[in-house]
Amino acid sequence: MNKNIKKRIALLLTLAITMMATFAMFSLDIYAQPHGRKPVVGATYKLKEPKYVYRNHNKKSGVKKVAELSDTAKKFVIKGKKKARFRKGTVVTCLEVHKDWIRIPSGWMKYNHKDFKRIKMNRG
Repeated sequence: MNKNIKKRIALLLTLAITMMATFAMFSLDIYAQPHGRKPVVGATYKLKEPKYVYRNHNKKSGVKKVAELSDTAKKFVIKGKKKARFRKGTVVTCLEVHKDWIRIPSGWMKYNHKDFKRIKMNRG
């Protein structure tokens, strides 16, 4: 066998192994978290976008009315609306997770990791 052919075969094998390893690394990362970051019970999140507050963990349950919220929660609702929709920047705590919904003290919110930023609170 010619020396150049052996070098080309070795180069092609190295390239193929590198490509397979890179593909495996990316595909494992994608499949490890199919829906992005999952919410954590007890974690505190800051809303990146305005979000509606629902009565239960499905859209059929309906959006809560502002009158149904506590006085504290009413401070974070977009003004002039009848439906409870928290403003961007509102800080919420996750009390429970059900599929892609999180329960907060005021009700339920549809969770999408792009709309929530997990923050650390200084304690004590």
